Amino acid sequence: MENETSIEKKEASILHDPQHGQAKDLYWACRKGDIDAVQHILSSTPYTDINCLEQNGSTTLHAACFFGHSDIVPLLLHQHGVMRY
Repeated sequence: MENETSIEKKEASILHDPQHGQAKDLYWACRKGDIDAVQHILSSTPYTDINCLEQNGSTTLHAACFFGHSDIVPLLLHQHGVMRY
């Protein structure tokens, strides 16, 4: 069984080194903090796709929060109702 420190390191590694090409454009825009791209992509993205869990174990909300993009977080939460899981 993994200890808490090992799990935290693995989670941090996933967020820092996701596999390019596997995550959706919305995830990358949230990760980079590109609010214009996020707004554009959200305007044409179905709700289920906004909430999808990427192959790296992260979501758009995870990426925006982890990289400190505080302007994108409320956009995702309040305007588009992303799930907090």
